[in-house]
Amino acid sequence: MITVDLIGFDTIAERLKTASQKVFDEVDAEIGASIKDMEAGAKRDAPKDQGLLVNEISSFQDKPLTWSLVSQASYSAFVEFGTRSNVVIPPGLEAEAAKFRGGFDSSISAKQAIFQWCARHGIDKKFWYPIFVKIMVQGIRPHPFFFKQLEAEKPQLLNRLQQIL
Repeated sequence: MITVDLIGFDTIAERLKTASQKVFDEVDAEIGASIKDMEAGAKRDAPKDQGLLVNEISSFQDKPLTWSLVSQASYSAFVEFGTRSNVVIPPGLEAEAAKFRGGFDSSISAKQAIFQWCARHGIDKKFWYPIFVKIMVQGIRPHPFFFKQLEAEKPQLLNRLQQIL
């Protein structure tokens, strides 16, 4: 599971303790709207081979001013950051990416998954094994869909929060 934590909102939360309920509710609504926008962006940008990854992206409110955006597919990080020699980890996400080093549990083998993908895409069976070998040796290129949403939304959210406060 990949999650997003909005860090730096502690000072806003402190300022809200002395604000009216209306201001508190407005700030909470803005954060929620931003999280929903990030969820929509992640779903839009996620690969859609079978739709499994997209269906595992969701957001919810934990408590006032605390929202979560998650991608619960076991392979989300591998799609986001790539694998093997193709790994690209944006600055600041090293700790998050490190959590997924070493693979993930799956009900089918990598070979089966790649062969199924080839079948779905109408690739001739004679190419299946070379594709499998290439992926297992070189890896897959990253397809950022999740964390880039935070970078796109954060400045807009901070601007809207400053206007409210």
